[in-house]
Amino acid sequence: LTPYFPQLIALSASSPLYQGVDTRFASSRFSAQNSFPNYGCLEHIYSWHEFNAYYERLNAAGVIESVKDIYWDARPKPELGTVEIRICDTPLR
Repeated sequence: LTPYFPQLIALSASSPLYQGVDTRFASSRFSAQNSFPNYGCLEHIYSWHEFNAYYERLNAAGVIESVKDIYWDARPKPELGTVEIRICDTPLR
């Protein structure tokens, strides 16, 4: 999915204004979100086993408590067996 993220961002770009101030970015939401940990593009993970190992490392380090604490542009949705694409509609608040 990663190769399609630039097009998805372009199609769903939010206002360049944030709280009435011009951010000088085409999408203030995208640039603000990427300044937080656990946001943005993840490293390439090719299997469920790889994801579980990565998740366990983050959890053991106290970075996350559940998959819901991961705000990647796309993330697994284990309870549904799907991938959730978040890049288009994740609000800042």
